[in-house]
Amino acid sequence: MPRAHMTMAALVQAAEEQGVSLGELALQSQAEYSGKPPETVLLEMIARLNIMRGAIAEGLEGKERSLSGMVGGDAAKVAARAGTAVTGSRVQLAVARAMATSEVNACMGCIVAAPTAGAAGVLPAVIVTAGEAAASSDEAMARALLAAGLVGAVIARVASVSGPKAAARPKSAPPPPWPPWPPWNWPAGRPGRAPTPLPLCSRVPWVWSATP
Repeated sequence: MPRAHMTMAALVQAAEEQGVSLGELALQSQAEYSGKPPETVLLEMIARLNIMRGAIAEGLEGKERSLSGMVGGDAAKVAARAGTAVTGSRVQLAVARAMATSEVNACMGCIVAAPTAGAAGVLPAVIVTAGEAAASSDEAMARALLAAGLVGAVIARVASVSGPKAAARPKSAPPPPWPPWPPWNWPAGRPGRAPTPLPLCSRVPWVWSATP
């Protein structure tokens, strides 16, 4: 993305000056960056769109389960009740499609990271559902994906699309202090009973309980 297009205001201004959509501006930018013809870039994005559709379809079948058995099948249940949702069937279907892609990801299926595997469900669900509602062509939906990528590039420049990266502290920063240790109150009527430390995987390293 050109340095001149580092903000959303600059993107909108550039699109208006050129008389094109954000999707077309993104297509031109990606073609320039990759050195590929715009037609090739558009075909590659359509191929990714089809992978997204495949992940949605696989997840909505509800047959796959994660290795732990805890993930899978819920997207199909949500889709089956789309007609009863307060938000309307279209919004509910989009929610089900987002869940479907996330379930396929958890089951080690093929998805498109958009922008990450953990967040891969939302963008396909929105693009596919809105595209169907507007009877959009594959080319138009591919341009919508490109526009979303351009917006994501702006976000990545000023913030982050990675949760762990954004949450990570600089190496030079000291760790946060431990919370003050609460005073120990001996159980009433049980004198002489020593507390027993129980290790837990939490911020507080020990939880104390009275020895039975």
